[in-house]
Amino acid sequence: MRECTIKIFAALLLFIIVGHAENVDSLVVAFSNPSQSGTVKAEMIAGSIIVKTHSGRDVIILSKENANVQRLAVPVMNFDVPLAPDVSDEWKSKPDAEKIKGLQKIQSSRFGINVEERDNIIEINMPPMSFVNPSGNELELIVPRQTSLHLKTVTGGVTIENVNGEIEVEALGGGITMHNVGGAIVAHTMGNIEATIAHVATDKPMSFSTFGGDIDVALPSHVKANLKLKSHGDIYTDFDTSKRKISKSKTENKKDDGYEATLEQLTEIPLNGGGQDIEFTNFTGNIYIRKLTKSD
Repeated sequence: MRECTIKIFAALLLFIIVGHAENVDSLVVAFSNPSQSGTVKAEMIAGSIIVKTHSGRDVIILSKENANVQRLAVPVMNFDVPLAPDVSDEWKSKPDAEKIKGLQKIQSSRFGINVEERDNIIEINMPPMSFVNPSGNELELIVPRQTSLHLKTVTGGVTIENVNGEIEVEALGGGITMHNVGGAIVAHTMGNIEATIAHVATDKPMSFSTFGGDIDVALPSHVKANLKLKSHGDIYTDFDTSKRKISKSKTENKKDDGYEATLEQLTEIPLNGGGQDIEFTNFTGNIYIRKLTKSD
């Protein structure tokens, strides 16, 4: 009875979402072993990824166009035939009037998505040429709360809410936002990282890194961890830093045709006696590490 109720709820949720949106592709995918937590993997070239949760056991997949997604910058190359359309579609040649005489113009079909499920792992792949659309794509995933995520997008950002599991995120052309997540987290981006983490897995290391933004992470006040921090910017925290230490390391590599050396400085802060490692690496911006408050 409960299983039937959950499936009806998922169907109603899908109907409500799709019924109020245009140009939305949708799928409901079941895990092969719904009694165990599953993993969702998703990759796309141009677009953002949004992950939310629901009380069901299936994964609801929604894909739609999003004109607000920043397109991938493609260098100008001298091809006889354009490979990617301009936003204005001015590159298109006008059809021969005789060829279309008596014919009706219809909307072209769009690229779809490919989804596979095996061994409680759902893999979602957007078409590799989706970046040629004037509009980017937005992929929305509605998953059970206990779900692991492996997400990657080349342009666009990633937003995750209320998910608990192993979370790996790579957003090369946008920021990463995570709210009320838990588990083991690895996040890498070229933009900002903002995260509120409700609880931290005690047996796995975590890392946050960016090349072009700030890292702002709120952790539970009682978390036992060793913070390892590298930043060309400033570091701010309201945790106790009285036992922090700064270490320097040098790596040398002598070769027959030359010599290489790397000097690094690492700031380490044990929280509440220390625990698993949480690494923060920022090449240009600041790092903010906060105590999680009830209002977050």
